[in-house]
Amino acid sequence: MISPVWAKLILYVATISYGAAFSLYLYTLPTRLNEGLLPFMIDLIITIGFLLLTIQSYYKLKKIIKDPTLIEKSSIVFDKLSQYGWGLIALHFILLYVPNNLHTHTSWYYPLGILAYYSLFLGKYIGIYLLMLFYIISLLSNSPYSIGTVIAYLTKIGIFLYMGTYAYQYPTWHIKYQTSLI
Repeated sequence: MISPVWAKLILYVATISYGAAFSLYLYTLPTRLNEGLLPFMIDLIITIGFLLLTIQSYYKLKKIIKDPTLIEKSSIVFDKLSQYGWGLIALHFILLYVPNNLHTHTSWYYPLGILAYYSLFLGKYIGIYLLMLFYIISLLSNSPYSIGTVIAYLTKIGIFLYMGTYAYQYPTWHIKYQTSLI
C-alpha cells in the first residue's frame, strides 16, 4: 500500500521533473533553430511531449490530493494525454536517427528509449520497466558538468522514482485488476 504522503510527494516530483525537462528543451529551441529546421522540429516534438506530461502529472496530482487511494489503481498510469506525451517522446528518439545526428557516446541505448516510450504510448505496462532501465543506463552513462546537465540529471532521477512507484505496484495490479505486462 502506498502512503498518502508518498502519493502526493511522488506526483509533485513527477510534475516538477517533467516541467524541468520541458523547460530545458524549451530553452534550447532557439539554438536548435539556428542549427536548421529538422533539429528544431525534432526538439519541438519532445518539448511538446514533456509539456503534455507536465500538464497531466499536475492533473493527476490534483486528483491524488483529493483521493490518495487513486495512486493504487492501475487506471492512474494510462490516460490519453500521457500516452500522447510518451508517443511524442518516442517519435523524438526515432527522428534522431533520421539526420544521423547521433555521434554522442550515449546514443547506443536510445533504441531502449524508443521501445520504452512507444510501449507506454501503446498502454503497455512493460514500458514502465523499460523506461526505468533506460533511465538507469542514462544516469550511469552521463555525468553532470553544468547547471543544465545537473537539472537534466535530477529530472531523470525524479522520473525514475515516479515510474518506480508504478513498477512497485504492478504485481498487485496484475493480480487485482488482471493487468497484462505486454
